[in-house]
Amino acid sequence: PEKNIWKAMIGSVVVVTILYMVIIIVAIGLSPPEYGEPGPDDDLSPSEVLSEKTTPITFAAEQFMGGPGGVLITLAALLATVSSANASILSASRIGLAMGEDKILHPWTHKLHEKYATPSNSILLTGVLILAFLIIGQVEALAEIAGFMFLLTFILVHWCVIILRKTQPEWYTPSFRSPFFPYLQIIGAVFCIILMGYMSLTSIGAGVGMVLISVLWYHFWSRKKSKVVGEVKKVFVEKKIEEAKKVISDEEGDQQRKILVPFSTTLFEPWKMTLASALATDKGVMVRLNVVEIPDQTPIESAMDHIVVDNIKKMDIVKKQDERVTVEKEYKQLIAHSVPYTIVNAVQQEDCELLFLSRSEAKLPTAKIRETFTNFILHKAKIDIAALVMGNEVRAGLKPNVTPKIKKILVPFDDNAHTILAIEFAKKISVSEGASVTLFMMSYKKNLKETEGKMERILEDFQGDNFVIEPKIVIGRSPAKEIIKLSQEYDLIVMGASRMWVLNKFLFGSIPDRVVASSSCPVLIAKKWERLALSHVKGRM
Repeated sequence: PEKNIWKAMIGSVVVVTILYMVIIIVAIGLSPPEYGEPGPDDDLSPSEVLSEKTTPITFAAEQFMGGPGGVLITLAALLATVSSANASILSASRIGLAMGEDKILHPWTHKLHEKYATPSNSILLTGVLILAFLIIGQVEALAEIAGFMFLLTFILVHWCVIILRKTQPEWYTPSFRSPFFPYLQIIGAVFCIILMGYMSLTSIGAGVGMVLISVLWYHFWSRKKSKVVGEVKKVFVEKKIEEAKKVISDEEGDQQRKILVPFSTTLFEPWKMTLASALATDKGVMVRLNVVEIPDQTPIESAMDHIVVDNIKKMDIVKKQDERVTVEKEYKQLIAHSVPYTIVNAVQQEDCELLFLSRSEAKLPTAKIRETFTNFILHKAKIDIAALVMGNEVRAGLKPNVTPKIKKILVPFDDNAHTILAIEFAKKISVSEGASVTLFMMSYKKNLKETEGKMERILEDFQGDNFVIEPKIVIGRSPAKEIIKLSQEYDLIVMGASRMWVLNKFLFGSIPDRVVASSSCPVLIAKKWERLALSHVKGRM
């Protein structure tokens, strides 16, 4: 946002301005002069000809392309109008939603639709008002009044920027700060006032009248109902409170190993909790996170009460299911527009060392499984990830609320950091569940001795008193096919993510992709975050 939003705002204004100027120049150039009778005083220049037309751009298009050109421009205008109207309804309804939440308007406007979590009442009110104004029929007058209100809004925005920059409330952390403060804001507000002066007295009077009505509404209704306090008064007290909270939070912080485990479907929960509790170890804390995703247009604050109440039962069910594991647990529920960004923020705020995800994958003809979601989190959160993945065949055989029995674990070996992490995962799960672990390696016949030597070194590094690895070397050319065949004999496959180059993987699919798509048992993918310059083009799961 800090790189793109300001460029998009400035760029859109510049591009639209240039486009409008070019269109006007072309339209004037295409418009023929008209000669009246009886004298030269009745002659009309091209610009005057356009000003006499109710649809000047359509008229200009007809001069260039004939009737079809006029139809094309008219159709484009209709589409643009529909798009603009849609944006207006969406934005205006969200303003009503926010004002209803703050009780500046009646709380009725804050009510959300039970199914879609959208401000249905506010949308309905906005649509009714738009239709009412259309019925009045004074479109030009309404447009000018709307322009007056837009300019007034811009003035208030400039003023708010000055207030926020001066008071610096705790929550005010913009990604981009406008330059030349406060002169740019003052100049912007002054130009808005100058533009107001070019409007008709009727429009100015109507706009001022609407402002006075709003002031009276606030005085007799909102001031008594709303608890919203101006930032100028609030910021100084609030700043001290937040600083105190931060000190207390820092003092109460713990050093326990935390694993973030977001909620998933009911079928996945027994597997997820069994494996996550094994990875958490005795001193670990499992942070259970429920992220409720809402539409981008719905403010998070407005959806709080509506969503939280609906998810209380879900939280209670999950807590009851989690009683089967003895690891210490914390529960958090967040409402967000973006699940990946929310998980990344939760990882950073909770200072977690591991993120445990789960998902199901269909058996794709191309054997390619996209993992943009997991890869985004890996590089943004800078944390190791354990991803429990199941194909449709495995998922179909799952039974709800049944604790899995893990007695045999298969660990396919690939020479990368992800596989080392996978072996560590398998070791913890083996100790927790009492399962045997088999380390699988594929080798060409001519490289058999080299593979055996590598296997011995791995066994020496990881085997201990309570952990024994059974070696398994198979001679062949297709590791994925052999792993899929062996999956029928094991309860769980734990494997590292691929570090195959992007082009190779895009064309042929990685080994984990193909294994997950056709495996007869669940697959736990280990993905280690690496500080490598090329880690973003390598290692797609």
